[in-house]
Amino acid sequence: MVQGRLGSQVDPGLDSGRCALMLRWDASGPARATDLVARLGMDMSTVSRQVASLVALGLVERVPHPGDGRVRPSSISAEGSADRSG
Repeated sequence: MVQGRLGSQVDPGLDSGRCALMLRWDASGPARATDLVARLGMDMSTVSRQVASLVALGLVERVPHPGDGRVRPSSISAEGSADRSG
């Protein structure tokens, strides 16, 4: 699969599922896992695992929510953006 090959070139730990999530991530900025589930039509447990692994790879970061300290939306990090742009 092309996504899998591209993902492994960015980072050996980036499989096709996580690569697809990053490629389809809405450019509108930070999103909670529930937002990603709604936008992408994916299963919540899958999105949660993939986001957690992308955070561990440094490609996604959790950011504080300005209005609610309990909420930690995620956004593609500077490293993740650089990796996606080539």
